[in-house]
Amino acid sequence: MLHRRIAPDQTVSVLVNGYRLSYHDHSGLLMSTIPMTNEITFKVIGDISTASACSAALVVLVDPYGKILLQLRDTDKDIPYPGYWSLFGGGLEGEETPAQAAVRELNEEIGITLDDRDLTPLIVTLSDDSKNARIYIFSLTTTLTPGDIVLQEGSGFAFFTREQIAHLPVVPYVMRALNLLWRNTH
Repeated sequence: MLHRRIAPDQTVSVLVNGYRLSYHDHSGLLMSTIPMTNEITFKVIGDISTASACSAALVVLVDPYGKILLQLRDTDKDIPYPGYWSLFGGGLEGEETPAQAAVRELNEEIGITLDDRDLTPLIVTLSDDSKNARIYIFSLTTTLTPGDIVLQEGSGFAFFTREQIAHLPVVPYVMRALNLLWRNTH
């Protein structure tokens, strides 16, 4: 694994798991984009150069009223952030791209079928737990209703407004993605 500190206003490119990562540090906050093989780009939040071999893909599903679909995580103590609200999605398997993993995971977790070309890349960041996984987060505006969802993983789900989410225990890296989404839409 490449470990390299970069100076302010320096750009460094590295190849990681088939993806070219370009880092450019502006005033101490490390943000950039990751061009992927199919020209999809993610905004990088934080230093992901220390990521473990684990990667996951999550999706911010936004209904026509601007509400966000969140999953209530199980209270099992063997998972990160038990009892917190998060996004649907999960780990990449084999040679999957993040978009392919997101589509598969949403089908497995809530029984919906998506086209990975409809997903909009939002951010890539590190998980805030001991797994130190690279987390790819997409967004998608959808016409889903609660009746369309067949919950197969987690303790529950709901669509929430921004104001409601502010009062929920939400996984920190999910909040980073939501805050970026809200900044870009208002």
